[in-house]
Amino acid sequence: MDADTARQQTILLDLKKNRISITRKTLHEIGNPVYILLLVKPEERTLVISHGDSADRRAHRIPPLKPDEKRKRGIELYSKSLMASIVSISGGLWDNLSYRIQGGIIPYENILRFYVDKAEPISK
Repeated sequence: MDADTARQQTILLDLKKNRISITRKTLHEIGNPVYILLLVKPEERTLVISHGDSADRRAHRIPPLKPDEKRKRGIELYSKSLMASIVSISGGLWDNLSYRIQGGIIPYENILRFYVDKAEPISK
């Protein structure tokens, strides 16, 4: 991470189920958006999470917390095509494993950036 990335955040990739898990704490770092975009940047080998809006078909709506839900509970997104894009830039992720990726916020752009080639397998 560079000097602009202040705090480490984590996302989880489950390639077997084509699932991305993002904590509410991670989304809080960019202002608790109602919609997010997950963008794969092949030239940087990164996955970027940024604000989206309802007009963008690529945007994922983040369900609001119910009064009885705990803040720590995250969200899960499922996308076979997104996972295929991530695997294609990763340099060696295996389809049947889960991975943790550390990343951080870029404050002046208000986005989260995760380096896919630095994914760490999670042992089960």
